[in-house]
Amino acid sequence: MNKSLRAQTDYGFVFDPPFPWQKEEVAKRLPHRPPMFLIHQVDTVVPWSYCLAWNFISPDDPIFGGHFPHQPIYPGVMILESLGQSAAVLFQASSDAPLGECLLTGVKDARFFHPVLPGDALRCEVNIERERPPFFWNRGRAFVKHKCVATALLIAYCRNADELVSH
Repeated sequence: MNKSLRAQTDYGFVFDPPFPWQKEEVAKRLPHRPPMFLIHQVDTVVPWSYCLAWNFISPDDPIFGGHFPHQPIYPGVMILESLGQSAAVLFQASSDAPLGECLLTGVKDARFFHPVLPGDALRCEVNIERERPPFFWNRGRAFVKHKCVATALLIAYCRNADELVSH
């Protein structure tokens, strides 16, 4: 994000526009488009630390036609992608200049605890645990209501991050 969209105050960072960011604002920060545009709302970004975002699981999502037709369950790989896109929003919103593409390069210790069903609101929380730009290690947790449905360590590469990250 460029400096015109983020200003530092004595209390931290102020984002313009303020949160929550709806789909249109999120789309300015992600290159993804349907059907792979999974983040519908962002409620919080703490620069270079934390992001809380939402994927509202539509009962009309075509993925449910094949996974599984008689007992639809949102695929685990799509939950991981939702967490990855949340991390990308965090990186883009934290940077003073565009980072270029952010790519998921690894997933470790992925665990799935409960199924995600059509109509669920998937809350995605991502924390940066370690960084060595252009690589970032992120702890992702996905929730439906108050239940943790999945966790994973996500490794991401952000082009130009080694030149732009300054915090």
